[in-house]
Amino acid sequence: MDSHIIKREMSISLNEFYRLLPIALRDHTYDVKNDKISFNYENGSIRINITKKTERKIASLVLPVIHISFEFSNVRTDSIDQFMSEFSQAYLRGGG
Repeated sequence: MDSHIIKREMSISLNEFYRLLPIALRDHTYDVKNDKISFNYENGSIRINITKKTERKIASLVLPVIHISFEFSNVRTDSIDQFMSEFSQAYLRGGG
């Protein structure tokens, strides 16, 4: 079985992460259990694990941070790149 893991840190609350998850996963049907999201992708599968919830403090500002790992099983490298790009796009926030 071919497997690949990518780890990310996101400055977002857990509630906001789950609110945007349907946008990030688009047409994929997924299951959520104990901060583990799993779904079929092409001929393989992806599991997203929320591994840690912390905070980042900058002076009096406190930002939520979650640590996430993406586990790809039997997913082609170019498809992993495409998925990560689309997933990240769903969580981009503009400021101004």
